[in-house]
Amino acid sequence: MALTEIPSELSSTPSIVDNGNATAITIDASENATFAGTATMGGVEVSNTDDIRIRLLNGATFKAGIQVATTAGDMIAGSAVDDLTIRAQTNMLFATGGNTERLRISSAGAVELTGPGGAGETFLNFTADSNTTKAQISAAKAGASGGRLVFSTNNSSGTLTEAFRVDQSSNLLVGKTTTAFGTVGIRLEGPNGKIESTRNNNVVMALNRLSTDGSILEFYKDGTTVGSIGALVGSLMIGGGDVGIGFYQGADALVPSNGVTATRDNAIDLGMSGARFRHLYLSGGAYLGGVAAANKLDSYEEGTWTPTFHAYTGNLPSTFSTTNSGQYTKVGRMVSLIGYLQINSISGASSNIINIRGLPFPALVGDSYHPSGSITVSNMNFARTTHSAITTFNTNDLGFLTSVGNASWTWELFTIFKTSSYMRFEITYYTSS
Repeated sequence: MALTEIPSELSSTPSIVDNGNATAITIDASENATFAGTATMGGVEVSNTDDIRIRLLNGATFKAGIQVATTAGDMIAGSAVDDLTIRAQTNMLFATGGNTERLRISSAGAVELTGPGGAGETFLNFTADSNTTKAQISAAKAGASGGRLVFSTNNSSGTLTEAFRVDQSSNLLVGKTTTAFGTVGIRLEGPNGKIESTRNNNVVMALNRLSTDGSILEFYKDGTTVGSIGALVGSLMIGGGDVGIGFYQGADALVPSNGVTATRDNAIDLGMSGARFRHLYLSGGAYLGGVAAANKLDSYEEGTWTPTFHAYTGNLPSTFSTTNSGQYTKVGRMVSLIGYLQINSISGASSNIINIRGLPFPALVGDSYHPSGSITVSNMNFARTTHSAITTFNTNDLGFLTSVGNASWTWELFTIFKTSSYMRFEITYYTSS
């Protein structure tokens, strides 16, 4: 096709026409050139006959182009009419500061940002409000070959502050820049599946289940549930399978439970053969074999006591020296005593009734409470020798009862003692304390 110039003397708008006398190029008063068809200049093709485009060619081979499509999917699959599309046959590179590459879109679709060399960082900023950076992603070299990725946000005071980072070991660090456990923040140790959280002077983790009772946190071993922590009627429950324990706030009690779903009565043991608890400290009692008041054992005690002679009326012998010792065990209301008394010297023996004082607990006395203990004596002369026993004299004292044949029982007196007399005795009585 041949082109012919129409000079300005022949037309108010100079133009160039083709051999069909159609205007091919029009030049307006501002010296703007308008092409009626497609213009190709040294491998650059400009066209508005179909799509509005600039095509970069190597000979007739397409290498790259920019287009505003009038047909969907023309230059780039998926493009819509009026989309601005930019296409390169291989990689697309962007540079600043000379020929230094800063951004690359590879032929495979990867987007690569290149920052300064060495230990420098590459930044991706998100801006708004007069170009103020609202958020930022930065990548930097870490160590000989590692790298890290840092995500930052603009806080309420307008300062760009790090929110979290991924380090060269694939640790996700939130609120901290070091993996040190003692530093406040969260660490997700990705390669090892470990979570660490550190906070100063406050709650470290808060979990909230809404509406129904049930598990709040579950624990698994090899994909199988082994236990959970949950809530039941406003109380904390911990358990696995059908064995658990509940912290029942309504009654200030620890209760056995069926996992975390319900309480469980009379089915769970505390300890087992070969896996025993050591000490049990109680300030109250233990219900054994039932829950009635009669099943409550509220006291157990072991100790020593010091038995001493006491005259029921009058005085002890004028010279009276003894050796004494004793042990006791108290289970509930029942007190068991053993005692030892020896007369080292005695003179001026009185005819008063013998009492043994020093009971560790006061004795119950009355028709329903008449204990009879055993006694072993040496070098003593009982006034009545057929029957002898030690028993409670009153709430504070013991005494010796003896009898002859079927005659009545009578309390023994101090006249039965002499130097080197001794006795060993054992008795069980009931107390109200």
